Amino acid sequence: MLHHATFRTFFTDTIEASLFNALALSREARKRRIMPDHGFIYGEKYSLADVMRLCAWKDEQIPQNVGGYKLDTYTNSLPIFIKYEASQYGDRFLNPGEIEWFSKNNRSLQSPEFKWLLDGTEHTSEWKNRHFVPIFIRRKAEEKEKSYYYVGSAVAVDDAHESVNIADDGTQSKVVISTLKLAKPVDPELYRHLTGNPAF
Repeated sequence: MLHHATFRTFFTDTIEASLFNALALSREARKRRIMPDHGFIYGEKYSLADVMRLCAWKDEQIPQNVGGYKLDTYTNSLPIFIKYEASQYGDRFLNPGEIEWFSKNNRSLQSPEFKWLLDGTEHTSEWKNRHFVPIFIRRKAEEKEKSYYYVGSAVAVDDAHESVNIADDGTQSKVVISTLKLAKPVDPELYRHLTGNPAF
């Protein structure tokens, strides 16, 4: 298709515009002294497709297959998408640096994602080198949007235990609840924006 002048013009324009936007984001992040994390910039918004591309997944997934998270063993990444106070789960900040996180229904500590997540958690520095767990949150007031704020990556998973999730219709499902520790606490302004509560 690059032999067709019209296609080539639009294709080139798309690439150049994307590079311009990426450089502008990068410059702004440097001004705010924010270092990109695997290509993600703290506080910026990303769609599910953006996340899959930046995590370098081989195959793009449809959103229903990802749900609230998905493990990609090829890239050792497990992005987590939280719809704050707008889902059937009780995901919530315990404080600006920790999030109580619920697995999908019908999961146990023996489920593949938890075997992967909990492998090596006793050695935090080694665990971080083999696990990339970026966390994205969309606040309730923005639930119709398709993008999520990047709040950082998890550096540890604590207190993972099996429990029961009770849906609005009363049905019960096995879940795993754990505490995700962020590399850095969410700053007060973004924390208040996402939760509606002050950070302290």
